[in-house]
Amino acid sequence: FHPFDPEGEANEQQILANMKAHRLCLDAPEWGTVSGQAKGLVVSLLEPDPEQRLTAAQLISHPWVLGQDVPGRPMPATQERLRHFTQARNAFYGSLLMGLLVHQLSTSAD
Repeated sequence: FHPFDPEGEANEQQILANMKAHRLCLDAPEWGTVSGQAKGLVVSLLEPDPEQRLTAAQLISHPWVLGQDVPGRPMPATQERLRHFTQARNAFYGSLLMGLLVHQLSTSAD
């Protein structure tokens, strides 16, 4: 659901060309539950013209960032992806710690 490669088939040069031309697409299903206000913020942050792009001060005072008129519940798909990411991260760290423990035990046994 890359905004500059909605089909997921563009190469790096095509994505860069789309970025420079400000050809972006927020029609993918993943964007379907994103509010118009949030989409507008993303579009304004991806504006290639620095004179038209939001400044940091404008960003932090944007109504969406301030939590005005935003849904009270997280998007279900986002919550599910975050849960999977957290599980994968925890499994990775667990494996890493186990590897360090095995290494420590094997070197102390020598």
